[in-house]
Order: sequence, then structure tokens, then C-alpha cells
Amino acid sequence: MQGMKTCIYCGSSEKLTKDHIPPKCLFPEPTPRNLITVPCCEKCNRKFSKDDEYFRDVILMREDIFDLEDLETLRNKVIRSLRRAESSKYKKKLISGSEKINVFTKNGLFIGEKTTYNVDLNRLRKVIDRITRGLYFKKEGKVLDQNYDVKTYTSEDIANWNLKSQEEWLLLIVNIFQKRLHHFGKIFAYNYLLAKDDSNASVWLFNFYQKIVFISITLPKKIIATEDSLETD
Repeated sequence: MQGMKTCIYCGSSEKLTKDHIPPKCLFPEPTPRNLITVPCCEKCNRKFSKDDEYFRDVILMREDIFDLEDLETLRNKVIRSLRRAESSKYKKKLISGSEKINVFTKNGLFIGEKTTYNVDLNRLRKVIDRITRGLYFKKEGKVLDQNYDVKTYTSEDIANWNLKSQEEWLLLIVNIFQKRLHHFGKIFAYNYLLAKDDSNASVWLFNFYQKIVFISITLPKKIIATEDSLETD
């Protein structure tokens, strides 16, 4: 890993810079001094920036993190940015899928309304994919094997699985939590487990803003392709 001279994402050796893992835009100022960086070419870095901002903005719109004081300055910064004329098209797209829905208790008692948004999950998964690859490189000292890929799950994905699958994932998550999570203030925390017989196979747990959980796995591409085909059947 020391002196890596190529981009860990595309393998290019041209115009190398550094990519922050997780994205620097997720943090309010002042940003932590211990942010992780990995070798990255300028082309990839520019390509990532829009998805990073989208990831941050859709999470900041969630009502369940409005009470986090550390995010107030970051949220105000995003609001000021969205008010600029050049952001009008992005702003319209960001809020175009919003709608008010009624909220009920489990007993059917109406308790009010909340705003929901149609979120482009593929864009969110791209960010988690990159964070997984970046942290894998940083922790294991090598780029993820080209025959392996990253698959990302949201907490909502897991909630929709059958009970057996939920129990299997719960066991993995418990094992990860038995290890100390790596924290970057109250903004981001993570840990991971490697397969005992395959150093490229791993499972990762990410927690953003103390509320939002993602899980990712690295497995051979052929295995992930098989799982994807079963999910679409």
C-alpha cells in the first residue's frame, strides 16, 4: 500500500489525487483530522462528487436526524447552496418526489403527517460501494480483487427479507458489534469482518449520523450475479 501510484478505483496512474473515505462533504466544519484518504485519479474524484452531495442531502432531509445538533451547521450550509440559482435544477429534482403521508400507530391511531421522498437508491449504493473499497484498501493494504464486487443493503432491504435471512444477518451484525466500532465523531462509524478462508470476502457495517445503517459485502462477482438474479425472479 505504501507509495501506491495508481487509482484504487480504475487503476489509472494519471493525475493522482486523494479521495476522502467517507466523503468529506458529509462532515460539518471543522472536519475531523483523522479522515482517511486513498489514492484516486482526478477523473474518478470529479465523477464521485455529485453522488456524494446527493447522498448527504437526501440523508439530511430525513426527519429522524433533525434533532442532531452537530448537523445544524451542515444543514444550513446545504440550504444556502440549494438557494443559489445554479442549484435550481438539482433542487427541483431533489424534492420532486416528495409527498405527505398519514402516520398511524400500530393500533391504527392517526398521529399526524410526515414527508417522504423518492430516493435514487442506486446513487446511494454507489457511495457505499466506494466507501467499502476505500476502507478495504486502507485496512487490508491492497485493492479488492478485480473478480470481486460490492453489494450494498439498506436497513429497509433487510427488513423485507425472510426470517431465516434476517437471523443470519443479525448474527453477523452482532459479531461486528463485538468488535469496537471505528468512530469519526458522531457522523460516521464502521467496522468489518473478513472471511476466514478468503481475504477478499468481507462484510461491512456503516452507521451515518448515529441513525442511518448500511451493510455491504464483498464477494466473487459470479456469486453476487447469482444472488441478483434470484432477487429479481
